[in-house]
Amino acid sequence: SMAMSSAVLDGALFIGTYNLMFGAEVWRSEDGSAWAQVNTDGFGGTNPANNVGAYSMEVFNGKVYAGTWASGLLNFPGAPSKVWRYDDVPAWVQVNADSYGGTSNAEPWAMEVFPGGLPMLYVGVANYPDGAGVWRTHNGVSWVQANNDGFGNANNDEITALSYFDGFMYAATLNDATGLEV
Repeated sequence: SMAMSSAVLDGALFIGTYNLMFGAEVWRSEDGSAWAQVNTDGFGGTNPANNVGAYSMEVFNGKVYAGTWASGLLNFPGAPSKVWRYDDVPAWVQVNADSYGGTSNAEPWAMEVFPGGLPMLYVGVANYPDGAGVWRTHNGVSWVQANNDGFGNANNDEITALSYFDGFMYAATLNDATGLEV
């Protein structure tokens, strides 16, 4: 029902969608006119009990990464946040433990690459009981949390954006109690 994320790799545009009926789809185009789906609906999730939306997408180390979650499934509140790597048509490989090994890490709204001597991929996830988390990887498969939950404020429920600027990674939060924080 909506495009949620996008990335460009090797002259191809990738668009990640939200599809409550069949699960997230990722579409690829090399000319902006002809499109081909490059994943199975919901990344193979069942029912589609997970992977309803491809919330975020980024290119890291020459691969496209997509963050998914089961948004909108009220009967499945413990849905895991997942990160997938595109290896080739139509193979996508999950590269994190479900919800990074926790139970409350939800929507992966934001992804960003921190360049430098050791580039890292960052993913910002919602976490309603504890406060939002930022997770990072240097190799695309080993993940560590890069912040304290909610940056020390449990009301910082979501990471809505990540941006690299002038040598630093910035995270923007959703905070309905006291207002957003950066």
